[in-house]
Amino acid sequence: MILLALACAPVIPEDSALDTGGGDSDSAVATAVVTTTSADYASALLATVQLSTMIIIDRITTAPTDSQVVSEDGLVYVLGRFGVDAVRVYEPGEWVEPIQEFSTGDASNPQDVKECGGSVYVSLYGSTEVKRYDPETWLLRGVVDLSSLADSDGIPEVANMIERDGVLYVALQQLDQDNGWVANGGLVASIDCATGALLQSFVAAPDPTLHDVPGSAKLMVRTGLYFANDGGVGWFDPTTGTEAPLLTEAALGEEITDLAMVDATHGIVVTHAENHDFTTWCWNPDDNALVELFTTPSSFQGLKAVGDDVWIVARAGWADYLSPTGVIVVDAIACEPGAERWLTDFEFPPFSVDFY
Repeated sequence: MILLALACAPVIPEDSALDTGGGDSDSAVATAVVTTTSADYASALLATVQLSTMIIIDRITTAPTDSQVVSEDGLVYVLGRFGVDAVRVYEPGEWVEPIQEFSTGDASNPQDVKECGGSVYVSLYGSTEVKRYDPETWLLRGVVDLSSLADSDGIPEVANMIERDGVLYVALQQLDQDNGWVANGGLVASIDCATGALLQSFVAAPDPTLHDVPGSAKLMVRTGLYFANDGGVGWFDPTTGTEAPLLTEAALGEEITDLAMVDATHGIVVTHAENHDFTTWCWNPDDNALVELFTTPSSFQGLKAVGDDVWIVARAGWADYLSPTGVIVVDAIACEPGAERWLTDFEFPPFSVDFY
């Protein structure tokens, strides 16, 4: 059953001094760190947002224009992706220079960072390897060879990673880059954190991405090629693999572009329509109920959960380059249509976000 509750257009506040409500349930998490990139992709910066006040501190340092920020084990990693192929490591609050910067290899395109088993793992979209680094020396400790799981272009397209109980679960999107990025499959591989050994792989639908589910032994997996209406969202059980999708693009009639869960029964799903509008929905996997929150011509870059809230990175829309940019904060528990809060006072439009 799908429940639709229509909502009005988003209301954008004039300033960023907003109360976080119930969004910060973990007292140790106090700050958002945001990479921002100019509309022409010529410049990029790092910014922070205090969760208690929503005050933005901008221009704290420069960043690669195609970047991903990851907060992990007390450190902040800024991944320079396509054409940069390097990782900067920062002590939170110490932004003058990174404590370390290292290359991940030409054309490696780093995607994600996880610390587990005493090593720092970096997934590489343009390589057959996940690299392991020593967090004391930042020297390469070893590699996890995934060449046996590559598709026809010789690269398995290693995307994001989630750690559970000493095991690293890695999404392998298996897209054929040589023939128009068509799907050759899709896998989830598991890696022993302590040794870096490849344990097993599970079959998934095309182009999988993994999503953490706080309070659940399972993960979520989102699949589907771009605008093919072939994807969906369902559970991934670390012991048995992927399960049948609960929410499908075919049923929605729109592309499911991202997902963030705040617990096992409350999540935010975003969809992308053919006219390039993006819609935000509350989703409960237990009964598959959806509640529509708002629709905007702004383009959604990514989602990240903190406490009860989900932060949505919004950039100028594909069909409307004057559409608003910023970070949209949505309470996934209260799920009140029209109650989303926009943070817009960044010098450049946000590009990625995480919390420390």
